[in-house]
Amino acid sequence: MTSHGPIGMTVNSFASVSLNPPLVLFSVSRASQLFPHITEADLFAINILSAAQAQISQQFAKPGFNRFGELEWRRGATGAPLLSGVLALLECRVSEVHEGGDHYIMVGRIVAASTDAAVSAPLLFFRGAYHEIADR
Repeated sequence: MTSHGPIGMTVNSFASVSLNPPLVLFSVSRASQLFPHITEADLFAINILSAAQAQISQQFAKPGFNRFGELEWRRGATGAPLLSGVLALLECRVSEVHEGGDHYIMVGRIVAASTDAAVSAPLLFFRGAYHEIADR
């Protein structure tokens, strides 16, 4: 949380690192206006959006600080902002920060996680467009 309120962004690089301990990572561009706020944070949340939340993904990809706008959110156990109606939530404490070219790689240890059983499809973005999982 900053003087601008909660900070959030759509990331294009998110991955699981380890199951034991549970670690995940994402990267943030040095050119992002959010860069100093994100790389100085002690915690973060990953809100894994549902297939119905493409508009939220687009909202968080735009420049500016007020990306939460009028969205419904709450503070998680760590204090990180959590969105409503998402597929899954991961609350993390920053474990490591690595320089990676024109990005920084943020590694976080998951300290709380939850899913919403009512949400069954994730939001997928591939080759510049949103997609749905095809039934087989």
